[in-house]
Amino acid sequence: MSVVKLSALERTQHLYPLVQDGWEIVQERDAIKREFVFKNFTEAWKFMNKIAEKAEILDHHPEFTSFNFDNFFPFTKVFV
Repeated sequence: MSVVKLSALERTQHLYPLVQDGWEIVQERDAIKREFVFKNFTEAWKFMNKIAEKAEILDHHPEFTSFNFDNFFPFTKVFV
């Protein structure tokens, strides 16, 4: 799958709803991030697996930063 970089206007249009929904723009990188909290480790792991399956189909792999707590999951989506 070929990735096409968004124009500045397209980027703003696509990112605005995500920022309104709790995502933050990573200033130093071409990325957005969000932290998720789950009931327990199992729920966090299920979430990670769902994201991994979708990312594999799109051939676009997000960064899963370490989560050492039972229910805390930082997640970064990196744009190419």
